[in-house]
Amino acid sequence: MLGLSIEFKEASETFGEKSPILSCWSIHEPIDLIMVARHLTDSIRNVWS
Repeated sequence: MLGLSIEFKEASETFGEKSPILSCWSIHEPIDLIMVARHLTDSIRNVWS
């Protein structure tokens, strides 16, 4: 799971300048969209902890 989070972090950095592409990719891949939501939740938890 940690490895997936790292991969998503790298992907978000790579596509950060092309957010529309990342958005379309997330829409076409519901599983990835769920991973994004989980990653954001974990990030929020880290901030508050």
